[in-house]
This record gives sequence, C-alpha cells and structure tokens, in this order.
Amino acid sequence: MAASTPALQLFKQAMKLATGGRNFDRVLGKVNLVAASPGRCSWEVLVEEPEANGQRTLHGGYMMTMVDTLTLATLAREVGKIGVSVQLNMSFFRSADIGEKAGKTLGFTKADIFNSSGDIIATGSHMISLVKSRPIPGMPSDKDKS
Repeated sequence: MAASTPALQLFKQAMKLATGGRNFDRVLGKVNLVAASPGRCSWEVLVEEPEANGQRTLHGGYMMTMVDTLTLATLAREVGKIGVSVQLNMSFFRSADIGEKAGKTLGFTKADIFNSSGDIIATGSHMISLVKSRPIPGMPSDKDKS
C-alpha cells in the first residue's frame, strides 16, 4: 500500500499530533512512515546529532522509544485502540552513524499456536536481520512494492 492513501495520510497526521507536543514523544518527530499494509508499517529516520549518543551513532534509548511508540501506533491503527506496554525487549545488532538512515533492516514475525479448543498454547517471535539478505528468485522485493 503506498504511503499516499487517505488512511495513511490520516495515520501520518495522527503521528504528527502525537510527536508535535511537549511530551517525550516529540523526540520521534523526524521519524517518517515509509509504507504500511494491514498489520505492518515501515518507518525510517535520518540519524542526526539529536538522536545520537556520544559515539555519534543512533542512541539505544531512541531505538527503544521508536519500537515502543511506533509498534503501539501500528497496532492501534489495526485494532482502533491504544494500549499500554507490558513488555518491551530489544536486541541490538549494529550501529547507525550520523547521516545514515535507520529502518527497514529487520523483519519481525510473531506466531501463536492454539490447541483444538482455541486456547493459546505457545507464542513465538522471530527477529530477522535483512542487512545482508538476498532476494528470492521470482519474488517481488520491497523495492518492487513501493
């Protein structure tokens, strides 16, 4: 789904309102929505000094804030409700230097396993690095979808 549909424009406007105030979410004001489809949104930010740590790379706390706020916004878009974080985990694989765009290098999946009664018996999550990924022959890539 292209980032110019009316629903996405509304979503962008809501994020602008959320990040345009004086609360902590204002730190995400430069994060851009790149693409969205049901159950999925892609975001990116150009790393500059305000988002950097002392080593001039994207601050881990900033990344945690991105995950917290942007996954909440993505879920809220789907279910029509805003929730509260219960658990938030983060794994760091490499840094993003000042001047580098951060985003679209990790894939996240979640799976629920149910028994025949419909009760959840297990939950799994899988984080996949796409930094050195290769396209599957014959399959469209994310670049083809935009």
